[in-house]
Amino acid sequence: MKIAICWTGYSGYMAACWQALCACRGLQVRIYSPETRYHYAPEILEKLPIQIFTAEELSAGKLVRAVVQQGPDLIFVSGFSYKPFRQLLRVRELKTAKVVMCMDAAWRGQLRQFAARVVYAPYVRRTSAVVVAGERGRQYARYLGYAANRIFGSTYGCDYARFSPAMAVRRKAPEGWPRSFVYIGRYAKIKGLDTLLEAYRRYRRARQDAWPLHCFGNGDLRDQLLQTEGVVDHGFLQPQELQEELSRHGAMILPSKHEPWGVALAEAAASGLPIICSDACCSGLDIVRQLYDGLVFAAGDAGQLTRAMLYLHDHRDSLPEFGARAQVYAQAYSAENWARRWEWIIENVMESE
Repeated sequence: MKIAICWTGYSGYMAACWQALCACRGLQVRIYSPETRYHYAPEILEKLPIQIFTAEELSAGKLVRAVVQQGPDLIFVSGFSYKPFRQLLRVRELKTAKVVMCMDAAWRGQLRQFAARVVYAPYVRRTSAVVVAGERGRQYARYLGYAANRIFGSTYGCDYARFSPAMAVRRKAPEGWPRSFVYIGRYAKIKGLDTLLEAYRRYRRARQDAWPLHCFGNGDLRDQLLQTEGVVDHGFLQPQELQEELSRHGAMILPSKHEPWGVALAEAAASGLPIICSDACCSGLDIVRQLYDGLVFAAGDAGQLTRAMLYLHDHRDSLPEFGARAQVYAQAYSAENWARRWEWIIENVMESE
């Protein structure tokens, strides 16, 4: 069976998921993607049947022609907002192919989401199913008009096999469980970095032996980050470098004000890290249980985040147990389990009327 995956960019975790899907018997998978703004090492795409398009090639319709040439039985598209993917749904040569829409958008009750029900109605009718990234995504899909039996999970997975060995390294550390927090993501307000920096300053005032905060990423708030005592900026890391770095830290913080899902959270949990996340992180609904493997705080509330940091600081002896529990939840989102779910989706869609 020929499968076309049209995705708005590539990443280390999606490359791992696609590799697992390509290994499934009976599937001939091809991936089509525009160039990404992130500078991933070329080796993450090695052995993947992927074709990458420049902006000029997309404008010239080369992606659409490439998919037509493949002649897929089933097409996955990551959303309706990307023009080349909408064009695919109208191409005469692909009218017999079934289409599945994949989205990470979560229901937030916004005006534009209410409007989307009307704007995207023709595309919803053209697609056979939708793949969502969590319960809030399922709610949004129902609002868009998808019946319950046309909604599947999950959009994302993580490279569990890459990250899970970090737990053993952390447990064997001569100094015991690492005394440090880690943040992974863009340095931007939407990611809650302003909340994190304010909470971290309060935390440092409350504890003389405060842990450092190590940050991995880039963005507009980098200068604020550098001006905060105790914060260390490491910049953007390749996926293969991140696993080793996570083994050196004691807890992950994801303070986003909006986070459609949050693969970084799943990767940190896969590495055996306790998690502090905001209630805006949809992956937190799937992975984090309050005071069992981490803590959840109200997005934008620096006071609650400070108290969460203090709790982990003061209960360091419990962190290995928290991390082990987080790993169990994260394993459900391994690339191999993601591929099994997508096999199930493909089977259901192709056998449905």
